[in-house]
Amino acid sequence: MTRVCTLFVIVVLFACNLTLANARSDAGQRDLVKETGLDLVFQDLAGQIRQAASQPGISGNVKLKSAWIRAADEVITSGHLEATMRAEFATTLDDDERTAIHQFLDSPFGQRVVQLERQSMQPSLRPTMLSKGKQLVSSMSERRAVLLAGVLNSSGGRQTSIAIAMNVTIAMMNGMKLGGFFPDSVDDETLNRMIVQQKPKIEAIVDDQLPAVLAFMYHQLTDQELDRYLKFLSSRASMSRNDKVFLALERVISAAVKAFGVRVATHYNKAVRESDL
Repeated sequence: MTRVCTLFVIVVLFACNLTLANARSDAGQRDLVKETGLDLVFQDLAGQIRQAASQPGISGNVKLKSAWIRAADEVITSGHLEATMRAEFATTLDDDERTAIHQFLDSPFGQRVVQLERQSMQPSLRPTMLSKGKQLVSSMSERRAVLLAGVLNSSGGRQTSIAIAMNVTIAMMNGMKLGGFFPDSVDDETLNRMIVQQKPKIEAIVDDQLPAVLAFMYHQLTDQELDRYLKFLSSRASMSRNDKVFLALERVISAAVKAFGVRVATHYNKAVRESDL
């Protein structure tokens, strides 16, 4: 689950780079969430967490599975996440950032880049995105590899993707502990160590996927165009906006996953108590 979720988060985070600023100051907040594609990543995240109820360690415990699905339906819904993200977006960009970004977006080149990023958010592309992207990485020139690395460094998506994937892992392992999947010897301190041990694996997944995702997303841009885009991403307005968006996204998902964990425990413990009566 973590591998699939991480890939889609990566795709949407990079696609957010331009489309976030595409909403004018007089546009509705709902349009802002839709135009960034965050509604898609929230829908995917909600589905992935709900489907985790079928994973070993959860599905075998009827009470835990029921509590997991109920908590997911209560907390990890795309509607709830969108509403929270809209509140974050209300104070995300200042006027100077909007002006600089709109100037780029109003250009034919800016509109073309936005179109490429939006196309990459289509769920139908996920089955082949990595394989095609890795083929592009293996055959690209050294100059293009340097340009793509610059785009990666300017976006900050690696850190946020890792943080989000870690939060999903925490929720899943806590649920498995609650359901008795781990022996009694696994106390909270041991579980925390186990979760920390997952981070290098998640980092490896992200580092394996990111170059391929970028190579696929921007493969229609020439080296000159990619260099032009990198200059835009490296501007003060873009760097400031990216930092704000990624931090806001991490806050929204982290809070939702933590609340989800609390709900799972609450529903599960209640079911256990009622069964003992």
